[in-house]
Amino acid sequence: MTDSPVNGFVIPSRTGVTDYFPGWDGVNASTLDINNLPFRLLAVMNRLDLAKVSYASANGGETRFVFGLLNPNTCTPAMGINQMTVIFEYGDTANQCSTIKSRAQEWLALDSLVLGSPAYMNVLKAITDDVTQAPGAAAALNQLRTNDFAFDGLGVFDSWQLREFVVDSGSGLLEPTTTKQTPDASFRTGNPVMAQFMEQNADAILCESHTVPTSFVGNPFLAASLDYFSTSFWTAPTSVANLPVAFPSCHTSSISNVFGGLPLSMQIQSEVRHKLSVNTCDDCHAQETNTFFTHVNPMTRNFSGFMTGITVPDPQLGPPGSGGIDRVFDDLQRRGQIVEELAVRSCFGGILGSDVLINAAQVKSVH
Repeated sequence: MTDSPVNGFVIPSRTGVTDYFPGWDGVNASTLDINNLPFRLLAVMNRLDLAKVSYASANGGETRFVFGLLNPNTCTPAMGINQMTVIFEYGDTANQCSTIKSRAQEWLALDSLVLGSPAYMNVLKAITDDVTQAPGAAAALNQLRTNDFAFDGLGVFDSWQLREFVVDSGSGLLEPTTTKQTPDASFRTGNPVMAQFMEQNADAILCESHTVPTSFVGNPFLAASLDYFSTSFWTAPTSVANLPVAFPSCHTSSISNVFGGLPLSMQIQSEVRHKLSVNTCDDCHAQETNTFFTHVNPMTRNFSGFMTGITVPDPQLGPPGSGGIDRVFDDLQRRGQIVEELAVRSCFGGILGSDVLINAAQVKSVH
């Protein structure tokens, strides 16, 4: 209801949010009907692909719950300029080799059950109860993310906006925080500071192991919130002279076709731009993956092409026929392959015996 300063940037107030919560004054929790919030569950997402395993420690990735906004007047999915998704992203309780492996096997066991049957729902409930049951739920919530076109007010037109929240350890309430892996939108197009960051971190970006810092060259860098459009993608005036002359061994490519005359130096330059862009919150949901804002449609529950399989021309260079590059995405398949590997890997001294698995978390660390 008021502007929120985060990392030197200001998250603007959105008083129109009260249009969706009849009776709420926008301030006092006692006026909010918590038992009748206008949302419906769209998907329960297994993100074991985010599991991080090292010789010293391990964690089991996340379990995510994706909700879609309802029109408060009709109790039907909000449409058009009133759309919104909310994602609760809980850290999985698996924290060692054996429990991560068992969790992967539990998720895979769902495939043998009839979707939506009592048996299926009971197994799913057993998996998700670890993170959703009190009193541990608040502590297990890594972050809550919103992606909406709605909270400017019912029927009010504005850009889509991404925000991120965490539970305050003192008050136990949600508070706004930075949107991870995503610089402020002022750096999105043709910015020399963005180019400097890409050039200095090119190898890590190509391997998707980079971290976008809170500040860069002495100034706030990580975004507080993001306005974006379906045509958004990240660009920067990098110089091929300041980039690697070859792809690092850790680089994995989604390139499916490339113009024959495109020099390797320009392919590397394009991949640095692409890997930075596709791992941001906004442009994984926009032109970089040919996505119309959401990967789980809040009206239909359908997945985006990025999730199920799609070929996308590079938004800057265009397709191979125009001198550019095509890339293929199928993120559900990628995630599934990692879960299948987790379920069968041998453990040595409590650690999963696979360099591939140890590095799996480097890919799509936000999404």
